[in-house]
Amino acid sequence: GKVRIYDDAAGGLIGLYGAKIRIRGIDLSTHDTYSDENGSFAITEQYRYYADYFVRWESDFHSVREWPLIQSEHEGPQNLRGPAEIDILSGKQKYFGHINRAAYDYYYHFDLFGLTQPPQPYNQRCIIAANNGTISGGGMCHPYGPLFSLIFGHIELNIPNKTTQYIYYSTIHELAHLAHWGFDQNYLNMNLCYLTPINGICEPRVIESWARGVEWIFMKWRYPNIPTVQSYQNMPRNGDDFYTS
Repeated sequence: GKVRIYDDAAGGLIGLYGAKIRIRGIDLSTHDTYSDENGSFAITEQYRYYADYFVRWESDFHSVREWPLIQSEHEGPQNLRGPAEIDILSGKQKYFGHINRAAYDYYYHFDLFGLTQPPQPYNQRCIIAANNGTISGGGMCHPYGPLFSLIFGHIELNIPNKTTQYIYYSTIHELAHLAHWGFDQNYLNMNLCYLTPINGICEPRVIESWARGVEWIFMKWRYPNIPTVQSYQNMPRNGDDFYTS
């Protein structure tokens, strides 16, 4: 089969890489596989009658959740005989799909850029809480503890109405914060640095410049021809000393 998703930058459907496809037979048995760079997927098992198809926004390392406790999932063709063609055009599933795309890229291709893989906080998969309403907009990384993260997620994103490229680089940005936190998990939980900066120890500009740099690398890889990918070298600080220049 094949799974595609609408990409605003491309102005059309693109093959969706890293989508976890779950196929369920009439006997309720399930088989999972992942889509390749072209969005194609296959399983070796054969179903005698029909099968139901689902796209689960998760991997072995992360889980995109509509709420922290609810795994997000797209319901594909049901009662289908033969290959499935799954097109995701709009709405929250498009939003979840591009978050998942970015997370899959980071977790499975971090080594292309000499980076480290974001950690598994407290031996949990990274929970990305998408649009759960606890933040008004944007993103936040807060791997504070297993119970807190189970309720609120390790990462929160509330940007469902942004462009797909914005969703992509915002997800990468927050995952870069998580990877940065993984270097020193006593790093004052990072977010406290914005409230109480300590020169040479806990500086917002170090934290944000790191995440911006990682974001830029992935964007140039996935969206090499988009003129809106910023240089960041001349980014205005807007009164906040958050970025190096």
